[in-house]
Amino acid sequence: MIPILYDKTESSFTSNGIGRLSDALSCIVTEERNGQYELKMVYPIGGVHYAELTHSRVIFAQPAERKANQAFRINKITKPSNGKVTVLAQHISYQLTSVPVSPFSADSAADALAGLGDNAASLCPFTMDTDIVSDSAFVLEEPTSIRSAIGGMQGSILEIYGGELEWDMYNVHLLSARGQNRGKIINYGKNITSLQQEESIDKVITGIYPFYKGDEYVELTEKVITVQTAEVFPYQRIQSLDMTKYFADVPTEAELRARAQEYVTKNTLGIPRLTIKASFVDEENHVPVNLCDTVTVYYAPLGISIQAKVVKLEYNVLLERYETMTIGAVQDSILDAVITADKKSKSNDRDITQAAVRTKEEIAKVEKDIEAITYDYLGPQIQSASSIGDGQDAVVLAFYFHLESAARVRFGSTINFETVKDGTDLVHLHVIYNVDNTPLNPNNPLIQYYDDGHHILTLDFLTSELAAGNHSFGVAFGVTGGTVS
Repeated sequence: MIPILYDKTESSFTSNGIGRLSDALSCIVTEERNGQYELKMVYPIGGVHYAELTHSRVIFAQPAERKANQAFRINKITKPSNGKVTVLAQHISYQLTSVPVSPFSADSAADALAGLGDNAASLCPFTMDTDIVSDSAFVLEEPTSIRSAIGGMQGSILEIYGGELEWDMYNVHLLSARGQNRGKIINYGKNITSLQQEESIDKVITGIYPFYKGDEYVELTEKVITVQTAEVFPYQRIQSLDMTKYFADVPTEAELRARAQEYVTKNTLGIPRLTIKASFVDEENHVPVNLCDTVTVYYAPLGISIQAKVVKLEYNVLLERYETMTIGAVQDSILDAVITADKKSKSNDRDITQAAVRTKEEIAKVEKDIEAITYDYLGPQIQSASSIGDGQDAVVLAFYFHLESAARVRFGSTINFETVKDGTDLVHLHVIYNVDNTPLNPNNPLIQYYDDGHHILTLDFLTSELAAGNHSFGVAFGVTGGTVS
């Protein structure tokens, strides 16, 4: 989608606001489980509404696959560099860092969440709820911000009751389980390719020695609890674990054993610490994935399956797809992330011919939303002259294709060129896309600014839905202030 810019006082987000940021060069939303939720956008200084991009204004954008649009408030804009700026924005829920809450106590998770709003010391437009049933006590002893009380301090609601936060505009949901198991399987060596693996056997925990050291000291008769895979390793690796914080009163041995076993299961102990940076090739039948969903990672070398959660997602707002997906074990303190599946664009480092030839197979394997595409390939026709001078324009890439059924189509390529300025100003390169002989952005071209020298421009364009039949696609360059060759 194209992000929409709103004034800083906007609260309804039902209009087009100041306008759509149609010239954005990139726009990525990153959300972590119970953590970061931010937007990063690169925008040309010659783009429409560039002058309106100011501190505290709001960018409205889709944050993830099949999720409702969310508001992100601009908190930083970098200085122009190479004709563009980077705009950083935080989810609207970050406003809760500026809403103080007075001391109060509660006897359940539901009362604790409700108490934040009831005891807010200033205007609080947020509502908070939970599905967690717990009678543990929550005590806020001194004034603090609502966001800190939720999950940013010792003794926070998140620490006391656990769960997973979902930030939805002005609604805060603390859920016992935000995601679900949708049957997604990540098969090591099958649908993970081009991987860079780091495996650390020496940090594998094969068991724990749990104990309680409150008013009394409690430990297990058997001392330690080991995992099923312990026999795989040449010697035992036991981690002592103080579990005092998990109990309000002195536990029985049976209660300590049960909680320790839950900890072992929850943290998937006995599994090698893996970090995999990979190109992730999804299955043909796309299974949607959301933050906090549980997926199965099958690790053949040990013949075991790891149940792990999606703990971080980076979503490309403009291209409507995930860029990176981080899958990690649910953890208290011992384990690090297990897998990072990198779905970065395949368009980087391709020349024009490679982009056209590979379009069919790359789209079929990786891109969501693009289905049933086949091509009668007639070959790219490079129509530009050896150079394009000041005030001139030329088609630099054109090719033809056939669709068996209606679909959206993505075109990507990397173009190398040289620029020479006419004067002191930078060379302005105008890029206009054309589908079926109709310019798509003649009044708002993508504008890039270049000094003298060699440059590389990566083009990545997703069409609207096209009807079945024959089509053409072209990219035209126009030049102001110099020469491109």
